[in-house]
Amino acid sequence: MLFRMEPLSANDLRIVGFIERYYHKKKDFPPVDLLEEEFPDTDFEELFDHETFLYSMSQRGIRVPRVGEVSELSEIQLAAILSIADFRDRRSQTAKLKSLKVTTTMWNGWMNEPLFKDYFLKLTESRFQDSLDIAYEGLTKSMMNGDLSSVKFYLELTGRYGPQNETQKNISTIVAQIVETIQYHVKDIDTVRAIKNDFETILSGGTPVRAVITA
Repeated sequence: MLFRMEPLSANDLRIVGFIERYYHKKKDFPPVDLLEEEFPDTDFEELFDHETFLYSMSQRGIRVPRVGEVSELSEIQLAAILSIADFRDRRSQTAKLKSLKVTTTMWNGWMNEPLFKDYFLKLTESRFQDSLDIAYEGLTKSMMNGDLSSVKFYLELTGRYGPQNETQKNISTIVAQIVETIQYHVKDIDTVRAIKNDFETILSGGTPVRAVITA
């Protein structure tokens, strides 16, 4: 079908380049007034209906607006958003777009449109929250069924249990036993208290204060 299209003129190609640069810089289609100022000899109403021009823009992910139209997403844009935001579909983004005949360039161009990007981000955020709800529901069911690994994961997730916490508890237990041993063998209460305070300081991440001994 493409080879039957009427080729663009050199001036039309310059306009395509100008629009593309403006679009990627400003994240929007350039105002018609600006285009008419830059290319005064061009009939933009006619150009915006040119099949080859429209195809060239679409391949860059740039939608050409119509005068007076309300900005809205096209059917293919909506289809692409719904497909990419479907987390249960495990295909890659490239595979999803390819199935819709949407190129990566087109997708990246659409992501520069505020309306498209805002709709996509809100939908993915909503879908992600739904996925979290499903995950929590599944985790709860597993715990109710007595799955110990699920219980352990839940406790780690909520900060009630973790390997680091368990290690800290083990260290504290060992230190307590060491202090008890020192208390048994060392009869000077002040010395035992000083050793215990030093251990507590170390466990809390601090450094014991040492008195400077002068000769």
